[in-house]
Amino acid sequence: MDRIENFLSGLQEWSSSINNGEKELSELIMSLSQSLGGKLFTKDIKQFEERIRYLVKEVKIGEMFLVNSLINEVDNVLNRRINSLGEKLSFNEFSQELDRAEFGIVTNMNKQNDYETVRENIENYEEQIDKWNFVKSSYFTKSKERQWLRSR
Repeated sequence: MDRIENFLSGLQEWSSSINNGEKELSELIMSLSQSLGGKLFTKDIKQFEERIRYLVKEVKIGEMFLVNSLINEVDNVLNRRINSLGEKLSFNEFSQELDRAEFGIVTNMNKQNDYETVRENIENYEEQIDKWNFVKSSYFTKSKERQWLRSR
């Protein structure tokens, strides 16, 4: 199994180990495909694989470099999800204060419900990160790296 197949297998294992795995995988692949550039932004793992292979074979981007970059981008995407929840909560509070100060509108948004929802989402995203870290530790070991280097 080459690095690309290994990476894609890792993504599929990750998606099968989390809640709403297929949906989460589609969203992740869409985000990753945007970072690869080109005209094709896809949620389909086969089209995503074709784009990666095109970049390696035709554009001559190193497979090791590209796969390692994608692994790092998965880390970034998953961590940004947690960061954006905090930003959303702050924005909601700011909007409520602005509505009250500027327009005299009191919204019925319950801060406690917002905090509960964000806390649940953070726990869900942390679980996704933990599962991804587990997949990385089993799919991208030093011994596999040596095997890939020998097979070049």
